[in-house]
This record gives sequence, structure tokens and C-alpha cells, in this order.
Amino acid sequence: LGRFKPLASSLDVRVFRERVRGYIDRFSVNSPAPYTAALEPWIGSLQYQNLSRPVVLQGVEYQAKFKPWSGTNIIFNHAVIDRRSGDENIDDRIAPYTATLAWQQRWSTHWSSMISAARVGPMAGADGIATTEPYVAKAYTSFDARIAWASRRCCWLLCWWCFPSLPGCAGHAASP
Repeated sequence: LGRFKPLASSLDVRVFRERVRGYIDRFSVNSPAPYTAALEPWIGSLQYQNLSRPVVLQGVEYQAKFKPWSGTNIIFNHAVIDRRSGDENIDDRIAPYTATLAWQQRWSTHWSSMISAARVGPMAGADGIATTEPYVAKAYTSFDARIAWASRRCCWLLCWWCFPSLPGCAGHAASP
């Protein structure tokens, strides 16, 4: 929509309608192999196929950026998605919304950091390994922090990934 003088801010809005062709889904099939027939009631046989019809995603997304002081960017993104495939099970596999909030800071010529949070709406996780037990991931929030030191030859990054139930740490090295 535009750029604004207060806080050197900007707002971008996008209304979208996308047709995803060839969406891959799993379908239950009768297994022709006699040795798998005994497991059929518990595990079932699955086959991956492309859908013959498109999955339609429509909605609105927006991004607000702010520069409250020198070297700082605060960015907020949000999308709301209406999913239409003609099959509720497929629609449920696509998150109805996502949102991120990030604070990027350049501390000096060599040092920078970023802290971000992402929120993803609930979505079905296909059918699991046992086709009789559907899996649904609840909405979740994840956090990320990065501290970077850059030189002319390389940039060293130290990242911490914080998941709601599984905190861990990963270090990365990248070259410009």
C-alpha cells in the first residue's frame, strides 16, 4: 500500500487466489501381495497420486515493516488462507493461517542479530503410518535467534532453534 514517514514504515497487502495443480496425496489401495494381507487391518496399503483437480488457495497476506531506530528492522507478516480442494481431508492438511514477527538488528559493521517468532495454524499430518489413525498437528509457535559476525571472507552464524517441546541448538557457517 505504501511507505510512511513515521518509523520509516511500509505496509504491503496482497489478495491472492492460487490454483495448485498436481497436488500429491496418499490413497488407500488393496494390496495385491499376499504377505501384506495379514497387516492390512492395521497398516493398510497406500499409494501416492497426483490429484486430478486443482487445490485452490485464496486469502490475504500483509507485511508491515518498521525502522524505529538506526540499524533496526521490525517485520510482521500475516496470512489467512481459505483452502478449497473439494475434499475436507486435503483442506485440513494446509494451515489456515501463518504469522511471523522478527526483529533484525545491525549492531556494528561486523555484528548483527535477529530474533523471530512464527505461528502456524493447525493442520492434519496426512494419515500417519497406520492409515486408521489420523494425525493432526495443533497450532504451534516456534522461535529463532541468530547472532552473526561478518568479515570479508566469511560469516559465522550461531543459531538456536527453540521448539515448543524439543529445544535444540544448531550452528551454521555460511560464506557471502
